[in-house]
Amino acid sequence: MIPSDGFARRVAAVRQALADVRAQSQDAWMAELAARQDPECELAVWEAIALAFGAFFDRRGPGGQARLQALRVLADCAAGRSELEIRATAYRALSAGDIQELIAHYRAAVTAADEIRQRRGVD
Repeated sequence: MIPSDGFARRVAAVRQALADVRAQSQDAWMAELAARQDPECELAVWEAIALAFGAFFDRRGPGGQARLQALRVLADCAAGRSELEIRATAYRALSAGDIQELIAHYRAAVTAADEIRQRRGVD
């Protein structure tokens, strides 16, 4: 069950931020999230990924393959893989510095999201 109308707006924002690397319709995003045990928590993860992705590419040009690999790095972060495990993966379009920066952006996004949820009184 989807928590609120605001949820759909948040999904749309994530969808827009990741449209070139995760092309799905709004309905597909909503259905995928609704199927999760905790749609709100899953959306929070995707919001952190989208925020980190945007922060990383704000100062860069398009990037093609780098964009896809950046999404994979961020998904690995969200899945709980260690920094060491992530760095051991062969990401040819990303440098070690890029990977480190993506991880830092993800951690910052998660921290910001946690602070927002605390202010809202959401676990």
